Amino acid sequence: MKSWKIEGPHELKFVETKSKRAAGQIRVKISTCALSETDIAFYNGTNNIRNIVPSHSAVGYVSEADEDSGFKMGMRVVLSPYIDSAVENEEKAQRKIKIMGLDTDGFLCDFVNMPAGNVYSLPEGIKDSEAVFIDYIALANQVLENFDFEKGDFLLVIGASTFGLVISQLALYYQLVPILVDGYDDRLKLAEELGVYYTINSRKENLDSVICEITGGRLADYTVFEPRELPFSLAYNYTREGGVIVISGYNNHVLSFDANIDTVFSKQLTIKGVNNGIDEISSAINFLANNVVVTDNLVAEVFDFDDSQKAFEFCSQKHDRSYGKVLIKSKQF
Repeated sequence: MKSWKIEGPHELKFVETKSKRAAGQIRVKISTCALSETDIAFYNGTNNIRNIVPSHSAVGYVSEADEDSGFKMGMRVVLSPYIDSAVENEEKAQRKIKIMGLDTDGFLCDFVNMPAGNVYSLPEGIKDSEAVFIDYIALANQVLENFDFEKGDFLLVIGASTFGLVISQLALYYQLVPILVDGYDDRLKLAEELGVYYTINSRKENLDSVICEITGGRLADYTVFEPRELPFSLAYNYTREGGVIVISGYNNHVLSFDANIDTVFSKQLTIKGVNNGIDEISSAINFLANNVVVTDNLVAEVFDFDDSQKAFEFCSQKHDRSYGKVLIKSKQF
């Protein structure tokens, strides 16, 4: 098996190892994978360095499987990066979920052996460049499952990242009213092209007046915060009394941030954390197949597998903050 492994700051090593498929596993030839901000943080050394194969989003083709698995050779599939293992304690079994590319080796490789439960058949019509967003859609849907919302409720989305753009589209599907806040016009313009009516540039506009005007002074009913560039104070300051905030995303390199606990207490806010969409992969595929979430303009560049080093250098040297996901493709596809 050929793979690229991050071994230190700006150190991406090409590795060849032998990997045998175990009974019950599905061997998949990776056709396309996507790089994430966390992958780039590992590569740049802004996160704790891990000796890890990056990427938590991938599409491929079945190359080997048990006869009774239901998977046929050549079947096109998307891979779930969520590895579930139950931890037994005295009271009950608890789920312990690891994410490939973050906690264990990911998909920047030519082949991968996967548990059958992590392999999903892809409908015709979904392109590789769309399917690599399925785990983001699953995560976003899992976040929305934490809100007891009604039609017309306001959802404040802080950050127009991949995840922010995806969850804003899902909010529209559920007839919520998303308010997307970001500091860069290019991201907000893309959100508007995707149908998000309320976008606010936090660098240029007065959030107090704009959010109050949009919501009629009641503030957001629910807020989604992804730890990135914007402060957590936006979440608790602009969520109404008794509202719910979900902290979510894959950016586990952001380990801490400041919060005014007095505001959280006085407004009786509920704060939850969601870092995976393990139960929502099938729903995510359906959303993509039915164009509930559109990803056409979310890809910036595509590199060949052999040029993975160039892909990482491209990502780490971008200074204009223009938005776009970087994909890595096998030359065979």
